[in-house]
Amino acid sequence: MSKLARVGRSLLLVAGLSAMASQGCAPAEPDAGETAGDEVRAADAWRVLVGHWEAVSSTGSIRAMDLHSSYTERGRRLFVRGASGEYSGWYSAGETTVSLWKGNAVESYWYARSGEQLTLTRGGVTQRFRRVSTSVETPCGATPNYAMALPTSFQPASWARSIASRAVILQGEARHRGHDVFVREGEAQWAIAKFAYGAADADLKGESVDMFVSRSGGAWESLGTSVTTDDAEHATVAGVADDGGRVFFEIPAARRLGVGLHRVHFVVRGDRTVADAYIHVLPANARFAVTDVDGTITESENAQVLDVLLRRSPAAHPGAPEALRALSQRGYAIFYLTARPDWLRARTHEWLRERGFPEGVVHTTLSFTGAFNGPAQEFKSAELAAARAIFNRAPDFAFGNRASDVAAYSSVNVAAGRAYYYRFDGDVGAGVHHDDYRTLVDGLAAAPAACALR
Repeated sequence: MSKLARVGRSLLLVAGLSAMASQGCAPAEPDAGETAGDEVRAADAWRVLVGHWEAVSSTGSIRAMDLHSSYTERGRRLFVRGASGEYSGWYSAGETTVSLWKGNAVESYWYARSGEQLTLTRGGVTQRFRRVSTSVETPCGATPNYAMALPTSFQPASWARSIASRAVILQGEARHRGHDVFVREGEAQWAIAKFAYGAADADLKGESVDMFVSRSGGAWESLGTSVTTDDAEHATVAGVADDGGRVFFEIPAARRLGVGLHRVHFVVRGDRTVADAYIHVLPANARFAVTDVDGTITESENAQVLDVLLRRSPAAHPGAPEALRALSQRGYAIFYLTARPDWLRARTHEWLRERGFPEGVVHTTLSFTGAFNGPAQEFKSAELAAARAIFNRAPDFAFGNRASDVAAYSSVNVAAGRAYYYRFDGDVGAGVHHDDYRTLVDGLAAAPAACALR
């Protein structure tokens, strides 16, 4: 981490700007004039677009395209990304029309009058498409669709500890975050989350949280209700100690999740604030790829400072989303490993969706300030050792950009030629220097399939 990044993080802590992190940051985008309350309608429009489309008119240069289910909520606006890279940006949706933006400029208009026909107007050229399938086919089958309206708690809004809890929520914006986990098939499965508010990260204790689960992108189903903990009330689970304000919920054996990536949605009953976590259930022969975040896939090492302090959502390195998506589509579990602080976990997930990266498990430090240099290396090495014990193998692919990444990946013996270091001038050992993710995509798309994950 550079000096600028360290100074920036200190400013964040002093200024108490955590609300920005919980809300996320977006480039300025035009107001399409929609009325409030269109979130469901926008989500419906997105579901109309998901799938594989082929051109049926001779005009235009795009013959076929995949529209993936990467998205992030921005009120009425969602983020979409075409597999060709031709279309990405913020859009606002009406009943039949989707306007796609890049920055502040109109890039294209989509007319989705039915679920099977699509008209694209771009640069004055109109082109028509028909949908071939409602999912994006990959070498390992269809990619699960996580673009769905989020569930809400159906219980009456109420506080169990009215005075204490209202004092906590007055501390500032909710900074809730789930804890993602890998788990072997047949082993205990835990839904874990932290609930806190404001710059002081004040814990919400003794309050009910309703939980829902989407099995591999399927329909939401109620999972149950849990109560946030007092300090040290619960035993440590999956390396997470109980520091208060947490939910530790063991999924009953009869309702355990099958092999695949599952999303758990937590809703605080008192004020409807939310958190999310992923549980990735692994078969015996599961394989995985690991990547650092800041500087490795973000545009700079100072990305989190730009994101939170300056409210500028950083770009991804060109080709990085496609490189990770190629491995995900070959069946590799994706592990995002960053020494960022715990309270940036939710924002990290959100940014990955914005930029079109595949869904995966995100691990940050469990600390308030994150880790740098030597401590960052120790944190990553310990996390990789734990992951290796779960997978019974080293990562098949690894991506980094600093000496701490080289040391961490070397500590678990990533295979020669399978660790890639972006624009890093130091010694990479048995790894590979590279300057452009786009040069890696074809090779990664031809990696041995690990389709048992599907």
